[in-house]
Amino acid sequence: MGYNIIDTTNDFFVNDNALSVKYPFTGPAVFEKVYTTLEQGESNLRCLLLTRKGERYLQPTFGTDLLYLIFEPNILELKDQISTIITDAVSYWLPYIVITELNVISQEDDPTMIHDVKISVSFTVTGIEINKTITIFANQDGVLQVE
Repeated sequence: MGYNIIDTTNDFFVNDNALSVKYPFTGPAVFEKVYTTLEQGESNLRCLLLTRKGERYLQPTFGTDLLYLIFEPNILELKDQISTIITDAVSYWLPYIVITELNVISQEDDPTMIHDVKISVSFTVTGIEINKTITIFANQDGVLQVE
């Protein structure tokens, strides 16, 4: 688990000790640096949710079946399956992340929504009181947007 690195020697300079790289890789030099545990937790959660099981080399159980469920019929049980898949994967692979709220909204719930499914995962990292939210919009074409 990562820790916040605090430079107490000089408050005028930004700490340049990065913990890791941010996912997805969209920085100016491909890899954007991550400096806090909360940012690293968010990056790890995005990676876990958007990785299909069997996709990661030498770790075939890493990831979720979330992207496979997008092609399933939009029935009431689908929301429960999505919630179960997310909570099981997070509790196994990222036990330091605490899911505070998980909302799955379909077009049946909100007919004005342009996507088939909207998944919002609010979470905190153990030891940090700040709450973050990741929102995934998906339809039959796959995951369209992650905020």
